[in-house]
Amino acid sequence: GLVPPPFVPDPRRVYAKDLADVGAFSTVKGVELDAGDAALCDAFSSGTVPIPWQEELIETGVFEELNVWGAPGTLPPDLDPSAA
Repeated sequence: GLVPPPFVPDPRRVYAKDLADVGAFSTVKGVELDAGDAALCDAFSSGTVPIPWQEELIETGVFEELNVWGAPGTLPPDLDPSAA
């Protein structure tokens, strides 16, 4: 008795809008950060990487071996547990 989902996302596509199109999500107002808050945030890696560094990695092809896709509807070889 399972019903098929109305939408099946493509795993190779990024479903996101540009930040300029979306605008600010936060509804919190009146919060002010001080130097201590800035120091705390600087101690953590945010996961953001400068664009020039990303472009350099793309140009060198260092991740080319990771961009292997299987046939539509199948798992890529690096994610298929039976291929191990």
